Amino acid sequence: MKRSHDPDAASTSKQRKECDIEKILSDVCIPEHVWKIIFSLMKDQNKLLKLRSTNKFFDSLITSKIYSEKLWEKLSYQHKIIPWHRQIAASVRLLHFPETDETLANHERWRKIYFGYRKWVQTPNIRRSPELLSLIRTESMIKKFTCVAAWGGFTASAINKGMISVYFNLQYLTELSLPTLSKYLKVEKLEFWKQKNASVIIYGRLESGQVLFWNVWDGEIINSNAPFYENIRCMDHSDLISINNNLSKLIDYYYIEETEEIIGDHYRILGLSQLRTNLEEYKILDFFSNPEYVVVAYKSESKLLIVKIKIIMEQDYKLYQFHDSWTIELDGSFTESLICHIPICDIVLLADGQQLFMLTPERYFDEVRYHVSTLKFQKEITSLKMFCNCIIIGYVDGTIKTIYIDDYQTYEKHGHGADTTEVEYTLDVGNNAVMDIDISTKKNYKLYIVAVTKSTTYQLTFE
Repeated sequence: MKRSHDPDAASTSKQRKECDIEKILSDVCIPEHVWKIIFSLMKDQNKLLKLRSTNKFFDSLITSKIYSEKLWEKLSYQHKIIPWHRQIAASVRLLHFPETDETLANHERWRKIYFGYRKWVQTPNIRRSPELLSLIRTESMIKKFTCVAAWGGFTASAINKGMISVYFNLQYLTELSLPTLSKYLKVEKLEFWKQKNASVIIYGRLESGQVLFWNVWDGEIINSNAPFYENIRCMDHSDLISINNNLSKLIDYYYIEETEEIIGDHYRILGLSQLRTNLEEYKILDFFSNPEYVVVAYKSESKLLIVKIKIIMEQDYKLYQFHDSWTIELDGSFTESLICHIPICDIVLLADGQQLFMLTPERYFDEVRYHVSTLKFQKEITSLKMFCNCIIIGYVDGTIKTIYIDDYQTYEKHGHGADTTEVEYTLDVGNNAVMDIDISTKKNYKLYIVAVTKSTTYQLTFE
């Protein structure tokens, strides 16, 4: 007798078998050496996410790794990333907001630092065309842009007739005005300053040496009774310091929100008698500070002097102590167009005409020396910045170039031809020089470069 076929029964039996297999798979525990081999084949994050959905074992294992503080801390402590920790943290706003201490778990902070670095070293160099926006444009022959600053979605551009335009997330925010007596002075430098628990402030240094402060949100000028020395810089957008040319004095500033005023703590740099150099023969080009050291770069006609000052914490008080100095002679004399940028303590960048010099300290037995690498280009360099092993230079013809230097920290690679990746972008079709550059990171690690020519402020966003 022929047995009748029940399709519903067959389907039910098949579903039961599938459920049994899923139950077995969900309870399975795979030996470590096996899942490590499986993980090694997961080159794409989408494949890893698919693997995570296969059973409870992989879901639990991958989830535990994603939320592992040790994993992200280990990734962030690669020797390439360590020097950039504070700069990355500043760019993704980990240094400036009190809520990050409570709401961000440690694994999330390390994850932000790791991806903040990885985005910067990968995205500008994969030859993907960025989104180019002309934020602000002036057709006036009299009004010309002079400098630019960017941080956390903010962009500020200075015009040489006493105005500063501020944008936030590509939207116009406010216009900052110079006082009447200063309105015809050129703004030579702009930077954002964000202390913890305080408003976002922007400061501008004028060609006269005067320094002005504004509250970004309301555009009001902030009172400051503190003196300012010849050289001023905001470190990681949080620590504002000025230093005089002979290194005898340094001022560390802070903003009091309640009284809306800026105050400065004065320090003397100790031990300068050990510096057997007449600083009157030199001029400060740039300086950099972190919680441990201050590094200052000087120039004379053909010599470069680098001075390192150690910061010693004694209870609640700082001491600044002379630590070491180096004199470096480069071929030929410096031109008037010399540009210096110190992005972190162990790098000094110099751009002079068509040449770019990168100076990094190296230890020879018990002695530290500076190694000089030279890159030559076909066009004159007019602006310069560096972040996370990626150098960004602006050219005289309105183009910019990103140069990723792989592992500059290893002398064997850096001193004997480190791998470099160079990509060039055209900004100004009118061949106007790129006068200033700044770089920052928005939400979700979206990168952007801001650059100004005399007529336009551009923003390049890398997805």
